[in-house]
Amino acid sequence: MEKTDVNGDKYCRMLFKDKKVWVLLKDGKTPYIEDGKAKIKYDLKQKQYYWASAKNLGSLSAQPEGQSAKKADGGRANDKPAGQRKKIKKTMHQGKELDPDAIHIYTDGASSGNPGPAGLGVLMVYKGKEKEISRYLGESTNNIAELSAIKEGLAAVKNRNLKVIVHTDSKYSIGVLTGEYKAKKNVSLIIATQKLMGQFKALEFRYVKGHSGIPGNERADELATSAATTGLDQG
Repeated sequence: MEKTDVNGDKYCRMLFKDKKVWVLLKDGKTPYIEDGKAKIKYDLKQKQYYWASAKNLGSLSAQPEGQSAKKADGGRANDKPAGQRKKIKKTMHQGKELDPDAIHIYTDGASSGNPGPAGLGVLMVYKGKEKEISRYLGESTNNIAELSAIKEGLAAVKNRNLKVIVHTDSKYSIGVLTGEYKAKKNVSLIIATQKLMGQFKALEFRYVKGHSGIPGNERADELATSAATTGLDQG
């Protein structure tokens, strides 16, 4: 099945990690592959695309009958079965290289008690310039704090024609925002963030392991924890 997206590019229907996606076609015939990765979309109406490992693409005939998207119960990503966690991790972009022409947004959320006093932290980096955002969210959960940090970071981008890479240690957030998980909680926040995502020409989510020495992620964590602590102090 072939269709045209909002930009006039041709895509075909394929499977990526047992989930139906749209894959960009080269010259309208074969999947466009660059450095072993293909450009995919979950919905042709969205403007942004994602890079997916071409080796993980398959034909629709490979999907077992009745199989559907994974469901998320709204809990922490680490509560998922081990096999599912590994599968989600493979869909993330974990390379250490940074695109010098992209806006890099490092986001994190913190909640003391989950739920409890919560805060978000955002570090934005573009061509050597940095901007930090730290905000207290009141009583909330860790997942809401993580999602709110991503939404806050995206909202702070003025030029949405530039490529944007969001770095987060929340597999849950990436899963529900890209459609890998079907969310049961925080739906209004997820929908609002997805609508914001649709305003970007090129948007990528990159999973980073928390507390692993990645400077941007560590700083976002400090900003989020500081904001949550401010709430504790006020209490």
